[in-house]
Formats: sequence, structure tokens, C-alpha cells
Amino acid sequence: MTSNENVFLKIYDLTDTNNYLYNIGLGIYHTSVKVYNNEYNFGSIQGIYSSNKKCLLPLRERIYLGVTNKSLDEINQILYDLKHDFNSERYHPTYNNCNDFSLEFCDQILNKSFVNVLVPNYVSRLPKICSCMGCIISKSFDCDLKGNKLIYEKEQIPLIAETKYSDAIKRKNSFDEVVNGYEMV
Repeated sequence: MTSNENVFLKIYDLTDTNNYLYNIGLGIYHTSVKVYNNEYNFGSIQGIYSSNKKCLLPLRERIYLGVTNKSLDEINQILYDLKHDFNSERYHPTYNNCNDFSLEFCDQILNKSFVNVLVPNYVSRLPKICSCMGCIISKSFDCDLKGNKLIYEKEQIPLIAETKYSDAIKRKNSFDEVVNGYEMV
């Protein structure tokens, strides 16, 4: 069964510095895709994951991208197919990050190749600049930026099967850290 579901790109600030960087077209942002009342994310710890809870990071912008006619089963199949390119081991903060995932996922669920035209340039400008400096920016950069693992009001829902971090994620309820005022694990 197909239905028409609205698709939104949600852009979150990963640092308070974005309040200044935004004015010059830069910043460090997390993006997710909201469809069927779930937010689909990609991060360095879990790979692709989903939540239907409120994100605790400050929301910068919510952008309507269009309507998908894909069923929830079709969307889950697309996400399953994306897991090869978007898993925790392939994550990199400058060239295979949440923004890249969001664009690719939206392209596939909206059957469009122009989604990137709808996404503000400030979202991916800094990662593109930093990709030129790959030798000085390592994967650990991501962990310094809140671990790129968003915590929602309740519990995250891992979407794609087991990863090398699965046991740690299952134990997540045993500890939480607070980083820069945001609840993280």
C-alpha cells in the first residue's frame, strides 16, 4: 500500500558557535530526515538509526522537501540497502556523514536527484572545506563533537542490525553523559 507522506529535512546545531558561523555561511550541523513520524539519522556509533522522539539538540531549521509515495516497507528496504554505504565503520565527519546520508536517503524516497538544491549550502559547506584538510581531521573529530550520537527524549531505536557497538548501545541505559548541556551517551 502506498500513501503520500510529507518528507522533512531537520537541521540541528551541534555547537553554540553556529550562532556566529551561520552568519558567514558555515557551521557544524547534524541533519536527519523525518517521514512517517520517525526521524532517520546516520552517525558514527550506530550507523543508520531512527527515533520518533524529540531530539535534544537545538533545531536550526526544518525544511519541507516534498511528498513520498513510498510505503513504510519500501522506506525500510531503502534504508536496508543504504546500510552498506552508511554504517558506523564507513562514517567520516567530512565526506560520509549525516548530511550525505540525508541527501542520499531523500533522493531515493522522493525519486529526485535535485534534493541537494533544496538543502541550504551552509549545511555542508564546512565539511567540504575540511575534506581538503583530511590529513589533519580524523574520525575522532566526530567524537569531540558530542559523539554524533543524538539522544532523544526516550530511547533511540537502532534501525540496521548489529554493529560492533551493539553491546554498548544495548547497555546505554546504564550510563549517560552530559556534554555541553546536551544529554549524550
